[in-house]
Amino acid sequence: MSVPRTTVRYMELDLTASTDRLAAAATAATRLLSSRLADPVGGGLLIDARPDGVLLSGTDRERDVRLSVPAQIGSPGQALVPGRLFAETLRSLQSGEVRLTVAEGRLTITTPSAFFALPLLDQTGYPRLPAAPPLCGRIPAAALSATVGAVAAAAARDDAVPMFTGVRLRSAADGRMSLVATDRYRMAIADLGWRPESGAELDLLVPAALLAEVVKQTAHSGEVELRADGDRFGLCWNQDQVSSTVLAARFPDEQRIIPDTVECTAEVDTDELLGALRRVARYSGPEGVLALQASSDGLLLSSGDDRSGSAQETVRATVTGEAFRAYRAKYLIDSLQQFHGHRGRLGISASRATIIQAADDDIERGELRYLVMPLRAA
Repeated sequence: MSVPRTTVRYMELDLTASTDRLAAAATAATRLLSSRLADPVGGGLLIDARPDGVLLSGTDRERDVRLSVPAQIGSPGQALVPGRLFAETLRSLQSGEVRLTVAEGRLTITTPSAFFALPLLDQTGYPRLPAAPPLCGRIPAAALSATVGAVAAAAARDDAVPMFTGVRLRSAADGRMSLVATDRYRMAIADLGWRPESGAELDLLVPAALLAEVVKQTAHSGEVELRADGDRFGLCWNQDQVSSTVLAARFPDEQRIIPDTVECTAEVDTDELLGALRRVARYSGPEGVLALQASSDGLLLSSGDDRSGSAQETVRATVTGEAFRAYRAKYLIDSLQQFHGHRGRLGISASRATIIQAADDDIERGELRYLVMPLRAA
C-alpha cells in the first residue's frame, strides 16, 4: 500500500540581513501570536523576500502580524517555517549577518561558522492575512508607547474575567483619546492627543498584553496609524502592521469610580515614598495589608502582625487635611511605580478610590491617573 506524499509548496529565496534585526522581528512576531495552536502550519512564520526587503508575517486567526526588515535580496521568494524554531535559532547566533536560502525542501540559515536547515511547512492550507481595518486616526509613536505601557500595567493578567484583561480606547472631544484599564483593585486612566480622521469615533476594548507588546515595536517610528472597525483593531507604522479581534465585553464606567471630592491631598517625592513602602511592606504579613496615615507631620506607613513583626516609617510630604486608609501594599506600590522619578500627588477620598497622579507636567506620556481601592474598615 503506497502512502501519498504531501507536496510542500515554496518559492526559491535568497537574502542576507542583520542577524539582530531579523531575530528581533521574528521574536516579536512569535510573541504576538498564540503558542497554543495544535496545527503546526498555524504556528508558522511566512518569510517573504521582496525587492525592498523581507516581510515576516503570521496569523493565529485572531491576530495578524506583518513585520518588515531591511535585507539584501539575491532572489525573491517565500518560505513558511516553524516560527519559534526560526526565532530561537536567530537569537542564538553571534554573527552580525545571516543568509537565508531555500534549497532541497529546507530553509537554510547560514553564517560564516554555522549552518541550520529548517523544514518547510506546506503553504496550501495557510490562511491569507486580511487587510488592515479602516483608518481612524494617527498618534505620535513615543507618546502612545509611554502611555500604553503605564495603562496596560493595571490590566488583569488572567482570563477569569476577560474584560479586565483589556485596555479601553475611546475617542473624546477636542482631539483627545482616553485609555483605561483595571483589574478591579486599581484602575489606570490616561488622556492624550491624537489626529482622528474626519468623523471617526473610537470605543474599543483591546487585549492589554497584545497592545503593550505591539507598541514596543513602534517606539522608533514617528507616527502610528490606529485602524478599527466593529470587530478588529490594528496599528500600522512604516511597512509594519498588527491587527487583532477586540474583546466583546462591557467595560466599567470610570466616571463612577473617580471621586468627586477628596478629604486629603499629599504631595510627595514618589521615589522616597516607594522606598518606604517596600521596606514597611516586608512586615505586612500574608494578607499584605499596609496602613497610611496622612497628617501635617507627613505620611506615616505602618504594617505588621504577631507573626510577621511590625514596621513604621514616616515620609516627608506636603499634606492638606487628614486621612487614615489601609491598602494592599502590592497595588499601592505597583501604582506608584508608574510615577517613578516625579513628584506625586495623592488625593484620598472618604469613600472611594485614592487618586495618584504626577504633581509635575514634564512627563512624555499623556495625563495619567491611577485609582487604588482602599480596604474597607472591619
